[in-house]
Amino acid sequence: LAVACLCTGAIILVFAVQAYGQIYEGRIFLGLDVHGVNLGGLTIGEATAVLAVEFPPPASLPLVMRDGERKWDRTWADAGIDLDPATTARLAYLVGRDGSTVEQWATRLQSLIFGHSVSPVVVLPDPAEARIALEALNQEMAIPPVNATLYIKPDGVIPVPGKAGQELDIEAIIASLPFAVGVGREGLVMELLTRPVDPPIPDPGAAQA
Repeated sequence: LAVACLCTGAIILVFAVQAYGQIYEGRIFLGLDVHGVNLGGLTIGEATAVLAVEFPPPASLPLVMRDGERKWDRTWADAGIDLDPATTARLAYLVGRDGSTVEQWATRLQSLIFGHSVSPVVVLPDPAEARIALEALNQEMAIPPVNATLYIKPDGVIPVPGKAGQELDIEAIIASLPFAVGVGREGLVMELLTRPVDPPIPDPGAAQA
């Protein structure tokens, strides 16, 4: 009897899962959202329209910029980043439809019970927009070089060599932009590339002259 009940339950579950897939054919499965915007039950076109209206504006979305140890809290708007609603909607539609049959069923069930957040697909700025944004950010992020100096004391002169500064390597960042932006624990993260800036007077001897 127990085996019969188990078999019956399994058959019912299979039919239920198949029926669920048929009901939502052409529609995003329930439980899916993008940054809190619910897309469950919508077609790709409907989800695209909803995201275009309800997704938070770029100026309100956090972006972490970092160049190794240093980091700065900014927004998507500061880097010229925006949402691609159409591609994001298509990505949400594929959730529960990729992989093996078992993987698809498991994803659909998990999304239905626990929910599933889809990472947004973003539009990166074109090179001209990126250059303007990075030049503005460089004003704050750059570390100016320090010229070599001579400290004169009663017991003699102490030469202090110059120290190189640092600035954003804007052209390198633009060239690698598709690979520089990713998703981390803090949200969207942009890795910055820098280059050294030599001081005009690097040698204490030149300073003395």
